[in-house]
Amino acid sequence: MRRVVTSESLWWSASLAVFLLAAAVFVLHVTPTPGALLTRRVFDDGASARRARNAQFADPNVWIRRDISYLRTGSPLVGAAARDTLFDIYRANSADGPAPTIVWIHGGGWVSGDKADPAHYLSRLAGAGFTVVSLNYSLAPQRHYPLAIRQLNEAMSHPSGMATRILGWGVNNTLWAYSGSRAVPSPALDQMSTIRHLTPGFPPTWIGAGNADPLTATQSIPLAAALREQGVAVSTLIFDTSTPEQVGHEFQFELGTPAGQRALASSIEFAHRVTR
Repeated sequence: MRRVVTSESLWWSASLAVFLLAAAVFVLHVTPTPGALLTRRVFDDGASARRARNAQFADPNVWIRRDISYLRTGSPLVGAAARDTLFDIYRANSADGPAPTIVWIHGGGWVSGDKADPAHYLSRLAGAGFTVVSLNYSLAPQRHYPLAIRQLNEAMSHPSGMATRILGWGVNNTLWAYSGSRAVPSPALDQMSTIRHLTPGFPPTWIGAGNADPLTATQSIPLAAALREQGVAVSTLIFDTSTPEQVGHEFQFELGTPAGQRALASSIEFAHRVTR
């Protein structure tokens, strides 16, 4: 039986589509939550695929102790879930005695990410002679700035052992979700922006960036330049257009690529040099 599509049914379908689009635009305009959760889903899906793709590169000679709390019971800094304030430790099986420690704080635009996402990469750092501590912290939109900063400061003391436009929208939305304010200019952004608080006392820094990452031109290169203006020692591995391969965001974790292997070797060399 053939279904007849009338002009009236087409009008109703078009009207419904316009209504849904208008409703979506309205919701995204009044609250950052849907956008933040969408960003989280995209980031988490990407992290999951990367974990599966790179698991083969984990160092088998490293032990991992997972899910240790870095806050005392009853601390006012506890997050929305128990996972918020846990950390993992990576150390080579052959390690004997103290070793330089790398504290890993994952990215994710303040709305996504987990301490275990780069486990394969962290195991390789541990295998190179470091103790690696990977931290979780509270995420937006469930929790706001500066809770995560206060949590990480507490953890550091270890008391208990298409692109560019879409990216720009994502950054603005996650900042809104994280700070709890849509104000522009944002006082929270002024406080959180590393480049605005540099001093000659900033520690030696390693920066890796890809030629297909829109953050390279807007963040990585300006940060390296600003650090050098302060007299800070900076080591960079920044791929430009002379590199034939497309090197994207978080290329460092892709250990099956020449760029990823080069970044791993460069960062390990840097870490050994500054911890001797």
